[in-house]
Amino acid sequence: MNSVNPKVTPGGSAIGQQALAGQSAQGKQLAGQGTGLFNQGMPQLQQSGKYFSTLAGGNRAAMTQALSPEIESTNAVYGGATKTLSRFLRGPEKDVQLAETERERAGAIGRLFGQGRTAANANLASVGAGNVGAGMQASGAAGSMFGSVARTSQDAQIEQNKEQMQAGQGFGGLLFNVLKSFTPLGRIGAP
Repeated sequence: MNSVNPKVTPGGSAIGQQALAGQSAQGKQLAGQGTGLFNQGMPQLQQSGKYFSTLAGGNRAAMTQALSPEIESTNAVYGGATKTLSRFLRGPEKDVQLAETERERAGAIGRLFGQGRTAANANLASVGAGNVGAGMQASGAAGSMFGSVARTSQDAQIEQNKEQMQAGQGFGGLLFNVLKSFTPLGRIGAP
């Protein structure tokens, strides 16, 4: 090392080695946390994806089960309308209104299935996009971390090479001075 300009090299000194070890430890800790969260979240995402895939695929039984609260609500509204019509109307007018009410109820329930399938496709796309985005983000973070460690290691190697070069120059100068003192000045390298 140069005594005029002392440097603390990231890889060549105890402090530098501690800094590199600290960076590596933090990286390992973050990777462990990421793995834990991934392992916890992946089954939930898979379950959600399977559910939305089933609905998006048009599985009638699954759709009926998923939409049962909305279907019950629709049936309750139209059931109340049917009771009201039955109490106040008579004859063919009652029959026409009841048939119209039943047609409207069936249409409302049918629209629930169409809307449910559209919503399932949108949610499935959202889950997929979220997974792709998280994967890309994790890959980018890992690349950045490895790049940082590589850059620190490279900087340390450069500093170490500089120190070795300076030491070699110092040794060469010392050797020259030693040899100069044993031979006459003009006779170095002469036969």
